[in-house]
Amino acid sequence: MKSKILKFLLSVLFSVFVSHAMAAPSKQMSTPQFADYSSLGQVYKGKPAPVVLRSQDDRYFRTRLRNSSKEPSNFAGEYSLAIWGCGTSCLMGAAVHLKTGNVIFMPGTISNWQGEGDSLNFQLKSRLLIASGYINEEGKHGRHYYEFTGRTFKHIKTVITPTELN
Repeated sequence: MKSKILKFLLSVLFSVFVSHAMAAPSKQMSTPQFADYSSLGQVYKGKPAPVVLRSQDDRYFRTRLRNSSKEPSNFAGEYSLAIWGCGTSCLMGAAVHLKTGNVIFMPGTISNWQGEGDSLNFQLKSRLLIASGYINEEGKHGRHYYEFTGRTFKHIKTVITPTELN
């Protein structure tokens, strides 16, 4: 009698566990959404600060960065995301903080996207950057999700997608 009750209780507990796991996917399995990464501050509408050219890359791409700083914010509330081509099917860029002029380069070049949608996605009121393809022409082909911290682009996850390049 005790073994039947124990089996029944284990069966019920297992069913509850499985149904809960199926009904509520973990945050790790979910795809990051723009709304989950709201901007660091209000949308900046003031006069942009001069671009601060600290690194060799800053100086090399100074014209693109300065031109971008003259545009209204388009990323994470206070930043202008400057994007330019770096070859066939390749993009690179940097975030220019319109209040301070500081420059933060994206995590690498983005190339060879072979899926639906754009190879780069971002929004004015979100810190989420979605780069699709290869990063620096190597590694995994897919959608790469980054959280912009104001100092760097922190990798959240990569969702691998098939490619015809292999």
